[in-house]
Amino acid sequence: MKKSLLLAALAFAGLANAQTNIPAVDTDNLIVPIQDDANKPSSARYQSEMLLWYGAAEDNLYGNDGNYTEFIWDFNMNHPDDSTERRDFIVGFPTIVDVDDPGVEYMWSDVVNVTIDTVFVQIGHENNSGTMDTLVVNIVSTTANGYPQPNNIVWSDTIFTDTSFTGGADWLNSVFLEFPTGGVTVTKDFAVNVRYMGDLTDTAGFIAGFYSDQICTGTTPKAAPAAYGTNTYVWDTRFSAQYGYLPTASGASLYFDCNGNGQSDGYPTDGESFFQNANVACAVTVEDGLSVEEFDFASASIGNLYPNPSTGISFIPVESSEETQAQIQVVDALGRVVLNNQVQITKGSQRLELNASDLASGTYFYTVSINGESATRMMIVK
Repeated sequence: MKKSLLLAALAFAGLANAQTNIPAVDTDNLIVPIQDDANKPSSARYQSEMLLWYGAAEDNLYGNDGNYTEFIWDFNMNHPDDSTERRDFIVGFPTIVDVDDPGVEYMWSDVVNVTIDTVFVQIGHENNSGTMDTLVVNIVSTTANGYPQPNNIVWSDTIFTDTSFTGGADWLNSVFLEFPTGGVTVTKDFAVNVRYMGDLTDTAGFIAGFYSDQICTGTTPKAAPAAYGTNTYVWDTRFSAQYGYLPTASGASLYFDCNGNGQSDGYPTDGESFFQNANVACAVTVEDGLSVEEFDFASASIGNLYPNPSTGISFIPVESSEETQAQIQVVDALGRVVLNNQVQITKGSQRLELNASDLASGTYFYTVSINGESATRMMIVK
């Protein structure tokens, strides 16, 4: 069964492992609060897709109590100290979180593959120079531990302008730009790298949000650790030579100097980095294992076992119109029953666990029986 999802990035945890030798940064002159997300993707706009957006998910997770804050950060501006320019950030997608069900995270092991249909980037831009500015959006792969690999590009798009990417004259007025991919299929977590190149008199900004824990409030509310793990990374020119993208794969991070003492004191004294939850979204289609080859029973549909070959735990997707029971039986190549389980099925979509950890490597056949109907398929155990 395929489900269309709208993913959006959210996070910048890694706080517990952050290294204190990265200076705390006074960012008062680099961020501007924003009130709303103009032109934001919505379920009404994409009627055939489920809406997933981590920033909104975190806001919903805390009950919309007004403590979720968003800032627009400048990529490029004629600051007195040019080293404060930021032209590069990355958003990763380590988990799948439904904006309407923010308390539930789905792992990539829960799905067969994901097709990325459209990438959305919320950005503000103004061009004062009359020269060409460039915005590059790349889908990139990640390492085994989820750290982005900006040089491993899966898909790329570039736009140029000597006026404005957003159609306005003020970089504080942001919109979501859409980048159709033509359909890019991935089987593991990925990341989106956004790069800006422009004249110093021109400015682009990206939106990042965080939940305030109401310590060090006022004009600089302190960011609490993000709800959904590390996935917003920034290339900060002040520290890039030493650390690369922050947070680093080992967890080194950059703090807001909440108490103003010029150093990183860690959570909860200083704020988590405000580079959290950058507003990059992806409209995707998720293949969860129920395919065109599924068996349709009177009251349920049975999908393909995955992963197959199995190295331990595998799953059988089931969609049932009622609460009932199912039997899962596994036989070896000689027809001997090696596993026989009775499981409860609820109404709706779910997955039945098949634990092959105690089975020897080889070929087996598994049968799922529901209300007198059965389906048998082959499985491989490694």
